[in-house]
Amino acid sequence: MGNTGASVACGCTDEDAAKKAESSEAVLDMHAFSRTTSNSSQNPERYRMWTEELSNELQDALNRIFEKEKRLEDFEFSLTIADPLIAGCPLIGCSTGFGKLCGYSMDQIIGRNCRFLVDPVPKEQINQTMRDRARVFCNSVKDGTHYDLAMPPLESWMPKGIPGELFCAQANARKDGTIFQNMFYLVAVELDEQPYILGLQTELFQDSGYQAACKAACHTLQANLGEVKKLLAKKFWLTSPMCRQQPTDFTT
Repeated sequence: MGNTGASVACGCTDEDAAKKAESSEAVLDMHAFSRTTSNSSQNPERYRMWTEELSNELQDALNRIFEKEKRLEDFEFSLTIADPLIAGCPLIGCSTGFGKLCGYSMDQIIGRNCRFLVDPVPKEQINQTMRDRARVFCNSVKDGTHYDLAMPPLESWMPKGIPGELFCAQANARKDGTIFQNMFYLVAVELDEQPYILGLQTELFQDSGYQAACKAACHTLQANLGEVKKLLAKKFWLTSPMCRQQPTDFTT
């Protein structure tokens, strides 16, 4: 009876109070989860714990790929890996460049959905269409329907829409609160007969030359995807990957 009286006094029912308590517990669980993700694998039956060493090796592999292209060697690209079969499609790995791009440390990144970079952005600066497209793409990879889905580019300079791939540009917030335009090129890959999403990322500037370079970078990554998969298979996945190959059309 005392609890009921307290609930009524504060303007809420017992059911409301229970929901609030449940919500608070969920927040605490989320915070605990984000603090411990670097200490264990998100899916220990599939892949290992992500480490700083893996972040460095992945960044080195990415740098080698883009150093082959003279027009891209001065750009800073990073790569993320997400698991769409885990609720929320969290990041399970990233190269060191991604931490440099957004200002967060690896243990603050792994285990979180990329929404943590969009949520702090003022609503009027968020491209909701891009956000919706990214959500649809991730769900399609989870459901295995991504090879039937090709989203047309939203702007003329963007790469042609190809099944299993998505090019996006979205306002993101760094850890220090500064807003920047992030280009992220999502590619569905299949490793150990399980889908994952690789994300090529870099800061995007409103410059035609830079936009052309970002478009070229997407093509370069796709052409050298085998090198990235080989590194992940050797260092991260627990068994040799079986990769589903799909023809890619780079025409614009």
